[in-house]
Amino acid sequence: MNLEKELLLKLLNKVTPYIKYSLLTLLVVVSPIFLFQNCSQFADPNEGSTSSRLGSVAEPDPNHVAEAELAPPSKQIRLANRRYMMSIFTDVFTSDDGTKAPNLGSLTFNWAEKRGAQIGGGCDVNDSLSLIDCANDSNGANFPIHNDSNAVRESFKIQMCEELLGTATGLQIALSKASLDINALPDATATNIRPIYELFYRTNEVPPYFIQTLLQLQTDLKAKGEPAKEIWRGILLVTCESPEWQLL
Repeated sequence: MNLEKELLLKLLNKVTPYIKYSLLTLLVVVSPIFLFQNCSQFADPNEGSTSSRLGSVAEPDPNHVAEAELAPPSKQIRLANRRYMMSIFTDVFTSDDGTKAPNLGSLTFNWAEKRGAQIGGGCDVNDSLSLIDCANDSNGANFPIHNDSNAVRESFKIQMCEELLGTATGLQIALSKASLDINALPDATATNIRPIYELFYRTNEVPPYFIQTLLQLQTDLKAKGEPAKEIWRGILLVTCESPEWQLL
């Protein structure tokens, strides 16, 4: 028996290190599993599972204030103010020798200079002791420099075009500024229409559609038997009344 006990003790001493290693390995592998399973003990019972929480991300939060959507930037159209309009009419209807179309001063004053509210262009009370630039109202100093397009300002411009070109002197002066003689008017062409266009549009580029429009007007007026003077009056009226020359 003593021999058997001695042999058994020797066998246990040999096997014990392997048993310890096996137990340690099992502990390292199994313990994280238990920890992961038991972490739910510390979770909020009111919260759902991980998958439900992930799914709720797309749901709107009633306490979240939505950001305002920003509109894309847009370019605002700027129109010439009353001072520019006055300068154009004064230049077109004043001959090289200083002769002015009838009532040029009163027309530009009544339909442009004192129309800052509709056409734009605040007045300068310090530069006009008589307040004529402000139409005798210093509140005009608060008018915007430029104004938006509106039917009222267009009606003022049309009024000036029709009254100034409605007189023989006004028509003669405007034609002479385009190097045309009222007593020897040629047929309208793309070449001689350009100076008419440039009286109001201070540019060298004449759109093809504009030329075609004026040439068609000539054809229509000729068909009605209108003389050359009336054809050129019509060409000047269409150009003067067109709104695009006011664009900045």
